[in-house]
Amino acid sequence: MAGLDQKSPNVLLQSLCCRIMGKSEVDVAHQFQYAVRVVGSNYAPTIERDEFLVAEKIKKERSVEISESALVRDILYVFQGIDGKCIKMCSSESCYKIDGKIAISKSLRDITSRLAELGWLHNKVRKYTDQRSLDRAFGLVGQSFCAALHQELKEYYRLLSVLHSQFFVASDPTVKTDRLWHDKYTLRKSMIPSFIAMDQARKVLLIGKSINFLHQVCHDRTPPGKIIAASKSADSPKDAAELFTDLEGAFQSNIDAAYFETSKYLLDVLNKNYHLLEHMQAMRRYLLLGQGDFIRHLMDLLKPELVRPATTLYQHNLTGILETAVRATNAQFDSPEILKRLDVRLLEVSPGDTGWDVFSMDYHVDGPIATVFTRECMSHYLRVFNFLWRAKRMEYILTDIWKGQMCNAKLLKSMPAAELFTDLEGAFQSNIDAAYFETSKYLLDVLNKNYHLLEHMQAMRRYLLLGQGDFIRHLMDLLNHPTLTY
Repeated sequence: MAGLDQKSPNVLLQSLCCRIMGKSEVDVAHQFQYAVRVVGSNYAPTIERDEFLVAEKIKKERSVEISESALVRDILYVFQGIDGKCIKMCSSESCYKIDGKIAISKSLRDITSRLAELGWLHNKVRKYTDQRSLDRAFGLVGQSFCAALHQELKEYYRLLSVLHSQFFVASDPTVKTDRLWHDKYTLRKSMIPSFIAMDQARKVLLIGKSINFLHQVCHDRTPPGKIIAASKSADSPKDAAELFTDLEGAFQSNIDAAYFETSKYLLDVLNKNYHLLEHMQAMRRYLLLGQGDFIRHLMDLLKPELVRPATTLYQHNLTGILETAVRATNAQFDSPEILKRLDVRLLEVSPGDTGWDVFSMDYHVDGPIATVFTRECMSHYLRVFNFLWRAKRMEYILTDIWKGQMCNAKLLKSMPAAELFTDLEGAFQSNIDAAYFETSKYLLDVLNKNYHLLEHMQAMRRYLLLGQGDFIRHLMDLLNHPTLTY
C-alpha cells in the first residue's frame, strides 16, 4: 500500500479505470490521457482568466457607490471641520481627500476637492481663535479680534445649517423631466439670505435650472466647470485683493458671469443640437401659412376630400395628401427632421360639419423643444392656424368665383346685360382684395413682428447681454401670444 500511495493521481485513476472496464493498462492508456486533456481544457481555468476574475472582483469590492445627498452631507460636515463617511482629513497631506474607493466621476471628484478646501480654511481659523482667545498676552485688540472671528464663525455655522435642507431653491422630486424647467425648481423667498438680493436669487435659480436642464433633458454631460468659463486672472494677487475689498461687487459680477455663460451655452445647445430656430421657422411656414405654394397646392388636393361630411373622413387619407403636397412644392427641400413632424389632425365633429370644419395641420414636438413649445403654446398655434385656414379658404372660394365670372363675362360680353357682369366682377374683386388684405395684414403686421425677434440669434443673445432674465420664458411669452404686438 505504501508503494501505491506514492503513485500520482493520474496513475491511480488509470488503474481504477482498468479494473472497472476489465482491460489492460495498455488498452486504456491512450483513451485515459485524451479524457484528461479534454476535462482539463474545459474545466480548469487558465492563469490569464484567473487573473482577470480576481482583478474584477477586487475592483468590484473596492468600488462603493454614493448618492448625491450623501456626498452633499459629507461636504457640509467638512465645511465645519468634521470628517464625513467618504471625505476625511489626510494628515500626511494636510487636506481633505475623498476615499479612493468611492466611484464618482473625475470632474465631481475635482469639485469635491476644491470645496473641501473651505473645511481646511475653517480649521485654520478655528484653531487660531481657540489658541488666541485663551492667550491673555494677546492684548485687548487681539481679544476683540478673536471675539469678532467667533461671531463670524457663528454666522457661518448658521448659514451652513440653512444650506442642506432649507436652501432658498426648492426642488420638487415628483415633477417629471418634461416639466423640469417650468415646475421642478422654485424660490423659497423666506429662506433667501439677507445679503442676497431678489434679482441675484432669481439668477442663481436660473443658473441651476439651466445646468439641470442640460443634464437631464438635453443629455449634455458637460461639467458645470466647463460651462461657466473661469476668468484667467482670477488667481492673481491683484484680483484677490480686489475681491476682499469689494465683496458685494465681486459677488454680483460672478453671478452675472455664471448666468450669462450658462444661458448662452444652453441656447447654443438648443440651436445646434435640437435646431430650435429651424423649428420656429417651420411653425411660421406651415402653421402660420407662410409657405404659400405649399398651402395653395394642399388646398387644391384637399378640396375633393374636405367637401364631404366630416364623419366620412379618414386621417390616413389626408396624411397621404399632405405628403403629396410636400413632394410637389418647395416644402420638399426642408429638413427631414422638420417634415417628419408635420401631421394632420381632425378636430371634434359636430352635426352637419364638413371636412373643412374639422381639418387642421399639426406639428409634433418632443424633448427639449417641447419645453419651449408647450402644450398651451401649441394650442394657441392651432387656433391661429384654424383662423388663417378659414380666411385662406374664403380667399380660395372668392378666387374660384372670380375666375368663373371672368369666363362668363368674356362669353356674354356681347349681350345687353354685359354691364351687370362687369359690376359683379368689380364686386368680387373687391371682396377678394379685402380678404387678401386682412389675411396679409394679420400675418405681416402682427405675427412677423414677433418672429422677427425670434429668428435671429443676435436678438436672443442681446436679451442675454442685457440680463433680460429667463430667456426661455421670454421665448415662451412670444410664442404663447402670437397675436401680441411688440
